[in-house]
Amino acid sequence: MPLKEERGFLPDLKSIPKNALKRAKLLFLNYPNNPVAAAAPRAFLEEVLKFARANSLIVAYDNAYSEMYFEEPPLSFLEIPGAKEVGIEFHSLSKTYNMTGWRSGRVAGHSEIIKGVAGVKDSIDCGAFQAIQEAGIAALSSPESEPFGTAMRAHYKRRRDLFVEAMTRAGWTLPKPPATFYIWAHTPKKLKSTQVAGRLLDEAGVVCAPGVGFGPSGEGYIRFALTVEEKRLLEAVDRISKLRW
Repeated sequence: MPLKEERGFLPDLKSIPKNALKRAKLLFLNYPNNPVAAAAPRAFLEEVLKFARANSLIVAYDNAYSEMYFEEPPLSFLEIPGAKEVGIEFHSLSKTYNMTGWRSGRVAGHSEIIKGVAGVKDSIDCGAFQAIQEAGIAALSSPESEPFGTAMRAHYKRRRDLFVEAMTRAGWTLPKPPATFYIWAHTPKKLKSTQVAGRLLDEAGVVCAPGVGFGPSGEGYIRFALTVEEKRLLEAVDRISKLRW
């Protein structure tokens, strides 16, 4: 489903072709979103619930960035009354506890759907090895868990504000995202995203992801990640600002 800026990067459920909807079994959503860094408001999640009921769809909601927000905490789909009747929600330690690649998380929601997930999972792997499990236990049970989350959000908020303000001064258009550690920026002069990403890599030594790599509606955007220290972010902006488009 295309995610358009004029809709707040929320899919237009009413525009799904009827023949596709007739075949569909599952609606997969990801908010706060990677790559566009948007959050889903309550009204949209309520619409999703009604849509799923009307079309006999399972809702699979990826909420891995739920703890990585800057102003208002994002909603869980399961907060919506009745959501547990139609869906499940995923979370991951990868973002909240910086355990990227360790692939430890949880799923919650409708018990029968979770049984289906467990059946599929049993067929493709045998679980995380012990060190990852023990690290996950330590992260979740530590008395420092909540202070860590608060500090982590403040850390990324500083990076977000610094990068967005510096890039804006350099002439780029990029709104401050409400969540995640991504920046979804317009390409200069509506250039192709692969062209911009290629020049940034070749001429400035800055790595970013071309928006079209995430789907056709991502054309005209590139994604930056705030995963380096502030000094390096400012160095990246300095290099980017020297390019002429």
